[in-house]
Amino acid sequence: MSAALTLAKNLKQFRESRGFSQEKVAAYLGVKREMISYFENAKRSPSLDFLNKLSDLYGVDLSDLLEENPATHAANVAFAFRADALNEDDLEHLAMFRKTIKNYLNIDRS
Repeated sequence: MSAALTLAKNLKQFRESRGFSQEKVAAYLGVKREMISYFENAKRSPSLDFLNKLSDLYGVDLSDLLEENPATHAANVAFAFRADALNEDDLEHLAMFRKTIKNYLNIDRS
């Protein structure tokens, strides 16, 4: 599978496993919902800035967005929880918290 298709598939899988709608993710990124659909269908490539924001929001490393191994995804889903009722401010705080956890885990691995 190409890197673009893997990225698209993973973006959708992580979004859905976290319970986010395309609308919520779009609002968090400051783009229209259609842009998220384009990313998830490999019609457009997200910028590195967007990818960094999404990796923080989903609580995964940037490299996880390109991971082809489903077993790795299963481990990342353990960090997920349903977030249906969150607003934009909540998403910002959640992303900062998940980024902190990612950084801690990276330090702990060293």
